[in-house]
Amino acid sequence: MTNENGPKPLENQNQRSEKKLENTQPSKETSKDSLIDGENKGHQQVHQQALLSNPNLHTGSADIANPNNSMESFQIIKTIPGTDAVQVLAERPKPKTDGGLVASPKPLSNAELERLERLEDRLDNKDFPKEVHARIGKETDLSHLQEVFKKHGVHLSDRTIEKIENRIARHEIGSEEIKKLYGQVERLLENKSKVGVTDRQRGIIAEQILGHAAEPMRVDQGSFNTCNVTTVECRCFARKPSEAAKLIADVALNGEYHCNVLQPDGKTFKPITVHQKPRPFDSEALDVPAKENIRSFASQIFQVAAINVHYQTERKGTWYEQRRFDKNHPDDNQERLHKADHSTAFEPELPGNSYVSIYNAIANCHDSGFLLKAPCRIDPSCSAGITPVTSARDLEKKLIDIEKTKNFPVVIGVFTASEPLWSNGGFGSAGGAGGDLGGGHVVTITGIEHGPPMRIKVDNQWGRSADHLSEVTAMSSRDVYLCMLEPPEASREILKMINEDKSRGQKNAWQDLEYDRMRLLSNRYIDENEGTDPKCPTSVVEAHVIDTLNKTFGAHAEKPDEMQAPGILRKLGEVVAHLPAESQIKIQEKEASLGLISHGEYKRQLIDYGKFTTKGHCTLVQKNVFKSLLSKLPQNEQLEITRAMKH
Repeated sequence: MTNENGPKPLENQNQRSEKKLENTQPSKETSKDSLIDGENKGHQQVHQQALLSNPNLHTGSADIANPNNSMESFQIIKTIPGTDAVQVLAERPKPKTDGGLVASPKPLSNAELERLERLEDRLDNKDFPKEVHARIGKETDLSHLQEVFKKHGVHLSDRTIEKIENRIARHEIGSEEIKKLYGQVERLLENKSKVGVTDRQRGIIAEQILGHAAEPMRVDQGSFNTCNVTTVECRCFARKPSEAAKLIADVALNGEYHCNVLQPDGKTFKPITVHQKPRPFDSEALDVPAKENIRSFASQIFQVAAINVHYQTERKGTWYEQRRFDKNHPDDNQERLHKADHSTAFEPELPGNSYVSIYNAIANCHDSGFLLKAPCRIDPSCSAGITPVTSARDLEKKLIDIEKTKNFPVVIGVFTASEPLWSNGGFGSAGGAGGDLGGGHVVTITGIEHGPPMRIKVDNQWGRSADHLSEVTAMSSRDVYLCMLEPPEASREILKMINEDKSRGQKNAWQDLEYDRMRLLSNRYIDENEGTDPKCPTSVVEAHVIDTLNKTFGAHAEKPDEMQAPGILRKLGEVVAHLPAESQIKIQEKEASLGLISHGEYKRQLIDYGKFTTKGHCTLVQKNVFKSLLSKLPQNEQLEITRAMKH
């Protein structure tokens, strides 16, 4: 069972995460009213998340650059409409003879994010009549909020207010709730902080609170292991933004937060107090609006307090904090969980069902049915409050019921090894995507499009480029369910899907290769977790990959079109990179015979492999593979390769 305290797979709870953090140059603070804790300026890891997901979901025109199909230069690009710029969606890596990860694709640029936001604005039904906004403004006492912002010299974004009022007009939230939200923001601005939060910082927090209330799905976790409470924050800003604002204002002003926690008997409540000294330990946390996948100062306050709501409820002496970067430890992630036994962890270590009680304590309610997980992801010791999901069809039924009861957004437990989360996280190599095995994570489902087929809108706490919220990028129920499974279960589910498609006369080379990738991943997952599932021999995967290439690109095959081929070849590169050297070179021989790579490129790869076989740790099988492949070439090429190996 993998923990879900962050987007990467977490080690034993008493072990320290080995994630390395990047060092960045300290930012220069020009204001005397210092915004950043002076001992911690500039150190922060920023997740580099990827746009790329299942190639079948790509939109827009895609082209293949460098048509010579060189494995080092094969790129999938998309022209950005209205500009001469292109976006590299993926680059086919040069397979390594010793294995290795596929290179991480690039995240969306700021310009692309702005363009995406403009597109979303057009789809946002924002053009409600002026009289609607006027009525809502009176109901929420907007004029008083405007006066308070003006009095304290804080910018109040008209666009933010418009988005909040759009939510009211669409009946997503009531005017009374927003009026309470404005009251909490006004309280934050009208009172001095007793715990060192400056006037300017309070103004920034006020802007951020309203921004999150306007767009709850823009709340992100940044580079911290807090995906768990980020989903709580998203739901709270979506349904009870005044309660989220109250928590943030209480901590910013007084350094403490009071709430009542429902007890196991379901009838009585226990009051608790969370203490926190708020300091913005990330220079970019004070940006308004927040940058891509950068956690705001307001969210930092919420998330740290939310974690401690759980630990204060337990009353065992455990507490969580985020602190200054320790320059003596370059891998410091600034997170500390101080346990009652005096040991320290570097992640929240929240139980898998704690999100329910945390949300209800903060939102001052007794909601249920909003945390969904596959049975393989449920720890029997903390299963209360979790709704199990047993299939894609079961997921659809449960989401329809959730829609009927108006219980969106809901939280689902996922594992980042499956697509599109795998690609969104840079094939596991992006900071915080779980490494090359994937890991436990949670995301938020915001709604559904009934279809058929059903499309599910998924908000990922890794930033906008990893979200699947539009009609185009929303996920199928099959893909969402796959993401809820751990690798062994996911590989079995993919095989079931492949067989179902075959029974309908459909074939999907991308899915066949994804099955191979997941089988290889499952082998390693079973080893690392001491699992009992049977492992798939790499020779079986190798044979299946070669068979898939023959059926997809062979002389008598119905070849994929120019939109499908790049995604298939990219997936092939992911599979090959995780096979042993002797399997890689045999697959490259097949690619050369099918014209997917040049003969010259294949010879260069064979030379590299030949050099590899001369090393002491090389096996007899690997040496025999080289001899066999070399013998298939003309005599002059055999001599050429033999000579090249000596240099």
